[in-house]
Amino acid sequence: SEGFLVFCYPLNPPDGSHLRKRLAKHLGARWRELGSKTSDHKWAEAIRRDKIDVLVQLNGHTEGTRLGICALRPAPLQVLALGYP
Repeated sequence: SEGFLVFCYPLNPPDGSHLRKRLAKHLGARWRELGSKTSDHKWAEAIRRDKIDVLVQLNGHTEGTRLGICALRPAPLQVLALGYP
């Protein structure tokens, strides 16, 4: 059967929250902690290397959003949403 893998590219610096720790532990190698100072181009390259088919950007148009990453089209299908834990 066909399945899918979830990758996570956290854009904010580590905050020590329980949720972030749980996600990182659960996703293991698919948790891509590149750092909040990493350029949009480097983020896009990492997403392309992972061969992501659907990229969901959950920061919306909030402070700290990195819409420049999506502008580089690192995935064939991109969705902009607003997610809260």
